Amino acid sequence: MMTLASSNFRQMLSAAKRAVKGSSTTSTLFQFVPESMVFDPANEDQGTISTFVTSVYDRLLKSVSRGMARSLFDHEGDVQALVQSPAFVLSRPQHSRPIFLRQAPARSLDVMDRHLLLHVGYGISTCGKWVMASCIDQRGGGHDLGLWLNQPDDRTPEEFIVNKVWEFAMTFTKRADVEWRVAFSKAGSIDEREMEGQLSPFALPAYVLNNRTAWHSKVSMGISIRGISSIHISLLSVASDASWTLLSPTNPSQGLSGLAKAAPPMRFQDVSSTTYALIHTTPVTLFSPLSTEAFFAIENIVPELDDMVGLGIGIRPLSTATLIRVPADTDYASVSMLRVHLLLTLKSAGSHLHISDEDTHLDIIHNFHELTVLGDARWNLGARANPILPFHLSCLEVVDRVLAEEPQTD
Repeated sequence: MMTLASSNFRQMLSAAKRAVKGSSTTSTLFQFVPESMVFDPANEDQGTISTFVTSVYDRLLKSVSRGMARSLFDHEGDVQALVQSPAFVLSRPQHSRPIFLRQAPARSLDVMDRHLLLHVGYGISTCGKWVMASCIDQRGGGHDLGLWLNQPDDRTPEEFIVNKVWEFAMTFTKRADVEWRVAFSKAGSIDEREMEGQLSPFALPAYVLNNRTAWHSKVSMGISIRGISSIHISLLSVASDASWTLLSPTNPSQGLSGLAKAAPPMRFQDVSSTTYALIHTTPVTLFSPLSTEAFFAIENIVPELDDMVGLGIGIRPLSTATLIRVPADTDYASVSMLRVHLLLTLKSAGSHLHISDEDTHLDIIHNFHELTVLGDARWNLGARANPILPFHLSCLEVVDRVLAEEPQTD
């Protein structure tokens, strides 16, 4: 029913378009409800209807008005806007520190939310036909999803992806006047072509990338052309398919004492699990997958070093961190891992953020855990995707699974 090839689904979309065209309101939410959800009593006992109602509530936009001493406009629409208002979000720090800047003209109106993180996850579907993106702010107050057909036209595939994700993120940043810290996270490994684009004919290590990366060029050009005065950009590669094998200890009473000693300062705990953050002293070099044909020039013969020059020598990140999620029941078979590589940081000339790349990386992985808890509590994403993934990366996994179920047509 919920596939693009379904004639019933296309008829419902057509009816929705006609309803929007004849509606006087500017914001309409359509919710397609399966008949089984309404008439099956078991859904109420299992909390399915409550989850469904909360999900609809989170998607309804809230009308807010601009605070003014007196009316300055004749049209009410000029002082009102529709914003996302979910049932609950992550709370602010108990002792927040406002930041006041003496400058004219004011570059940003935010005081309490300055340098708020905006997480943008992106990736390519397993079938290779779609570019997927998802974003959410640091506290979960607003989020968005993006999906585009992977048709690069006159651009390279890497340039097409970077441009789509960049425009998607910059559109979201305009919803609030905040000096954003935007963290772009690629679901999977970033290869040399995606980092370099067409600016370099051969693979380069990270210490000579400088301004030659495709992402670096796009961010620099985007900031200068659009006049973005205050913004900080981070680029990360997030991999969840290279987990370690953890064995049960000889003495079960010891639990994960050895792992706790390895990373005592970075441990996040909730009622369902404990997450450890291991900060690597030496960054782990990223190697892009090599094709069998290119790697093995002759079958069953390991190539010489000179034959591998054109295959690339990998990308060395600025820093690397590993998140390890251990369930509360200490089931070692359910331990999941996430490796987060910080590849690039760049800020605009007017940015007032003065922290190191290491602190930026720590803030990002800490917020990863917070968004993981939020995603599980609000959307039950822990049961639908890898439980260690934060919201924006869990969405990509769920969307990819839905696209994989689409019927393949020539």
